Amino acid sequence: MWYRSSSEQIDEVPKRITPTLIGPGADVWSCVPGAGMRSLSGTSMAAPHVAGLAALLMQHRPEASIDAIQNATTGSCKRPAGISTLRGNKGVPDAVDALALPEATS
Repeated sequence: MWYRSSSEQIDEVPKRITPTLIGPGADVWSCVPGAGMRSLSGTSMAAPHVAGLAALLMQHRPEASIDAIQNATTGSCKRPAGISTLRGNKGVPDAVDALALPEATS
């Protein structure tokens, strides 16, 4: 399921791993023209999940800084079994855990 994750090692000092986290981007149902639905995969399917989590956190804690939202999001991540840090880095954010983290209140 996570094989479509877009990641690479950046050749610079210090070495960075991109991306910081991954979203569910394989076999995601999406609207298509003509009032239809289709299963799609890729970064375009994963990004809205992470953006949606940021929006939920901002609504839940409107006083939180952008850094606090980012810390809550990355702090809630769990890497799926079998995914190396080179592919999944911190892993997939968990909305329930992110809302409960103290970082979301800063």
